[in-house]
Amino acid sequence: MRAVVFAVATLIGLNAIGTRAQEFRPLRIGPVAARVTGPTMDMPYELAKHPALQRPAGVSRAVALPLTSLTETWYLNALCSQIGKHFNDKSVGYQVVVVLPDGKWCGSAGGMARQSPDQDARAMTFEDKITIASVSKTITAAAMLHAMTEKKVSVDTKISPYLPDDWAQGPNINTITFRELFTHKSGFRCGDKYGGWALLFDGLRKCILDGVNLSDKVQLYRNENYALMRILLHQVLYVAPRVIAIPFAVKSG
Repeated sequence: MRAVVFAVATLIGLNAIGTRAQEFRPLRIGPVAARVTGPTMDMPYELAKHPALQRPAGVSRAVALPLTSLTETWYLNALCSQIGKHFNDKSVGYQVVVVLPDGKWCGSAGGMARQSPDQDARAMTFEDKITIASVSKTITAAAMLHAMTEKKVSVDTKISPYLPDDWAQGPNINTITFRELFTHKSGFRCGDKYGGWALLFDGLRKCILDGVNLSDKVQLYRNENYALMRILLHQVLYVAPRVIAIPFAVKSG
């Protein structure tokens, strides 16, 4: 069983993280049974007394569980509870969503949506809308890494062969790796010239045409890096990398 987890918290002065279920793994699911191997978590009394959850004599660290709707319900509730505990007293407000492959899900919220210095102070609810802003970079990076793992593409691979065929590539684009996009070391500075337009399809195309200066390939937080991953994610998953001819001179004689 794999669960997709989106957790968004508003910290004091910061936007916090999207996280993954692997960090909170109370169950490992096999073809037939689940096994409790993670940290002890509070369990509703009626589930704790359920025959499926009783440990055999002498077994203290693990118990085989049948894959039932009951097990999944407990898994979801416990996972949401554990993630919430990590945010309690560490954030102003938070929301959590956990989704299983079969569509079962749970959600929770805590803390404050608005604090007393603001008008209409109130608690955070699950229905509150949040602009997650650059928290989306965490989700983008996770999706990109998943696609690259599936297609066996290293983070040190050049992005150049994965750009659309009809995008002309300017100076030094052929030096940029996926790792440099992830770590903001690509050298892109086109947002300074084009503003928000640089993050749209045609703007990114122009960024690639303009190229980068090698002296700019130092770490500097740029939205262009993750905006470009919207294009590269599709290219990695569905388009074969193109072979780029490198011009060279042949000495006569």
